[in-house]
Amino acid sequence: MSKRPIIVIDGFNLLIRSFVVMPTMNENGEHNGGLYGSLNSLKAYVKRFRPKKVIMAWDGPGGSKKRQKMYTNYKSGRKIPRRMCRAYDFLSIDEERKSMYFQLDRCKEYLRHLPVAQLKLENTEADDIIAWVSHYYKDEEVIIISTDKDFYQLINDHVKVFNPITKKLFSCDEIYSKFGIMPKNFVLARALDGDKSDDVTGINGIGLKTAIKMFPILNDDVRLFPVDLIEYAQNIGINKNKRYQKIIDESSKVEINYKIMQLRDPLISSPQIAKMIDILGHKANISVPKVRSMFIADQLWSQIKNFDDWVLNFVPLKEK
Repeated sequence: MSKRPIIVIDGFNLLIRSFVVMPTMNENGEHNGGLYGSLNSLKAYVKRFRPKKVIMAWDGPGGSKKRQKMYTNYKSGRKIPRRMCRAYDFLSIDEERKSMYFQLDRCKEYLRHLPVAQLKLENTEADDIIAWVSHYYKDEEVIIISTDKDFYQLINDHVKVFNPITKKLFSCDEIYSKFGIMPKNFVLARALDGDKSDDVTGINGIGLKTAIKMFPILNDDVRLFPVDLIEYAQNIGINKNKRYQKIIDESSKVEINYKIMQLRDPLISSPQIAKMIDILGHKANISVPKVRSMFIADQLWSQIKNFDDWVLNFVPLKEK
């Protein structure tokens, strides 16, 4: 296993966090927190982890369709977070959305001139791409950068998850210490708990801690499936805890939630895999003059004070 890891970043997770919390504006008075925050964070990750390769994963057009076929309410109510901690007031929600997507597209344009591989597939979510990448580089150390707990299920002896808010790097030991559960069964416990961020409802009255307490088999270092939980609930008997009967009665919901939330078997076709392998096979390159001209056009000098220092962090990623 190499000393220099491969880092794979949840692109929209990065952009939206910066867009929501960064109060920065350029000299024209236009909000640019999403762009500035993303670029500055990317530099920080490269500086911290000294990776051999950086991959940015994006949701493709129609990314939610596959899971919405399983569960129609999946991500049905998702909106731009309203926790705006900035001194910039948009005239309307539509104006705010336009600004976000402009900054998103501009961020992608910067990455095209930096040594960063970008992966995006039609009708495919970034989650599946990240899961596939973590499997593909099975002989390398992989660090997933996201605040999304869905990725905890992918943690093993060569995959870790870095939370960019808490700055904590999660390994198998950290997940077990924090939740009392093995990573490979984390998604099964969440199938009972549900996921409000994706509009996936769980079993009423059964949260993550309760699920782990009710099913000690989740602590085993063996991958389990919904049928194993149902069998356990049936064997324990409803006399011990009526919640077991509730799970048995709603077993179909548990199974659907698991299918929606599991990433061990990514929802990606063979042609899509071939496309990603081709992209990852391209040599990473950097165009400092192009990035500099974009930097000047976007008036980023008031936020990123030293362009030369910022861009030099990416030069070691260039492949000969």
